[in-house]
Amino acid sequence: MKKTLLWVIAIIFLSTQFVFANDYIIPARNKKKNKSKKQRVIPTPIPLHCDKLQWDERYTTWDLACQLLLQRNAKILVKTNDVAERSSYPLLMDWAKSNGAQVFCTNGDASAFFEQCDQLIDFLYLDPVNDSSLQDPLKWIIAAYPHLSEYSVVMIHDSQELAMEWLQEKGWKRVRSPSHAIFVKKMLNQNCVDDPQDLEQYVDAFPKDEYIVCETPNQGKFYVEPHKNDVIKNFLRSGRVWDPHILDKIYQYVKPGTVVLDIGAHIGTFTIAMAKIVGKNGTVYAFEPQKKIFRELNQNCALNDVRNVVCHRIALGDQQQIIEMDKTFSENEGSTNIGHGGDVVEMRTIDSFHFKNVSFIKMDVERTEEQVLDGMVNTLQNNRPVIVIELQGGFLWETAPSHIREKILHSMHKLQALGYEVTRIYQHDYLALPS
Repeated sequence: MKKTLLWVIAIIFLSTQFVFANDYIIPARNKKKNKSKKQRVIPTPIPLHCDKLQWDERYTTWDLACQLLLQRNAKILVKTNDVAERSSYPLLMDWAKSNGAQVFCTNGDASAFFEQCDQLIDFLYLDPVNDSSLQDPLKWIIAAYPHLSEYSVVMIHDSQELAMEWLQEKGWKRVRSPSHAIFVKKMLNQNCVDDPQDLEQYVDAFPKDEYIVCETPNQGKFYVEPHKNDVIKNFLRSGRVWDPHILDKIYQYVKPGTVVLDIGAHIGTFTIAMAKIVGKNGTVYAFEPQKKIFRELNQNCALNDVRNVVCHRIALGDQQQIIEMDKTFSENEGSTNIGHGGDVVEMRTIDSFHFKNVSFIKMDVERTEEQVLDGMVNTLQNNRPVIVIELQGGFLWETAPSHIREKILHSMHKLQALGYEVTRIYQHDYLALPS
């Protein structure tokens, strides 16, 4: 009798291990609907087995997805495949558990799931089953679309080109791409000064009738006031390229499919070219603190139909704080410094964004280079990007006073200490290459 009992226990134990080792999932049955009350028609969540696993390079994509979900207070998460991926599900399920969200999985053809769904979906992971065709994910995203809001987040495996193209035609932006693409309709402005809706309305209220469109070779098209006496805009109105030596370095060093940072993006004079070079599998993050210029930057991205640019109205430095800009200098809007009397804006560090896969950084921060560099040490060490940086703009080394020369040297020494070789390329613009 004892032997029989031991054999039964052993068989049960081995069966259990086999089930969990192969990630088998047992769908929970839906309870019958109570017709007297309105019930959600979304099926009951499928229990998923999660264990501790090594993350592959897709971790960075999931990390960004979780940040976006946290910003949006996401509660309904849907995946179109009932197979629990070992490299992704622990992260998704841990996030859902920590933030009071629910994860739903669809079995087989996801179209039936979306036909029953009567809730908004905050996060959709379009994960095709092994035997699905390219048409299936396209069919699923079309079926799911009525349940997505403008603040939903969609993640798609990068092999599903038809589904991704369909979303982009609907105006969704691709913000991440290693192995999976993340799409958003609207980026919440990540600063603690602006109300996102107010800033969006301000950008949308752009007075196009007060501008003309100018185009420069290899740089793009730009909205420019027809009679404004501004250094950069005067160049663009004449059809000349602004800072061609920087544009040359952009074409030389920006890598397709990577992340590029445009720090001090102004109206997008270099943002547009960067976006076209990195392509649909890359992303440009453009930082511009001045509200009016930020609006022009957004409108110029739309004018050039670049959908892989994420614009932030944020100043950058070595700490997080609220700062004030100087009043805009009308003859050179881009030269506005941190000071008094201008726009109020949040300052953050580049390291606080945890960027990955960065190939190139362009910096023009109006003589605050040291502080910005101090706030991006981890980003430079982890990514080793090429950097084009303006050092103490407006001053040439040959004629600069001693205290300005000291600041130029301090910035160069910071870069050299991080393993960069720094050379001057033109006037106050320098090239920093990782050793």
